[in-house]
Amino acid sequence: MEIALLKSKGIRKKRSLGQVRKIVAYEAIKELHEEKGYAILPICKIMNVTRSAYLRWIKHPYSERTLENMSLAKVIRGIHDELPEKGYRSINDILNREHDIHVNDKRVLHICQYERIQSTIKHSANSITKRADRPYTLLKTS
Repeated sequence: MEIALLKSKGIRKKRSLGQVRKIVAYEAIKELHEEKGYAILPICKIMNVTRSAYLRWIKHPYSERTLENMSLAKVIRGIHDELPEKGYRSINDILNREHDIHVNDKRVLHICQYERIQSTIKHSANSITKRADRPYTLLKTS
């Protein structure tokens, strides 16, 4: 049992919109209990998780805040698809003005990081920077 537990414990920390800290441990316990038939209590003791916290997670895997973040992520994804040049601050301004959703900048930033949303950067067409083999000074003097 311990070898199977240690193998499943090596899972990397997943990104999530929720606030559950030991989600990897809960998922490992659930997997070992359902697939291998191990008892819940010894696995919880090895993983330093209380049985009541695990059972509460089984009963309600997503909190109200997590569900709200998921719906907010869909709205943010829609805004980003329409306006890919906007960053998280501009997306938050659009949420406030057009969608009447008032949230903190950091919350929008966290959701953008989870969804891997990044603004596209505009570059100037008349840039002075040239390649290393043809620097600006050579172009100017010749």
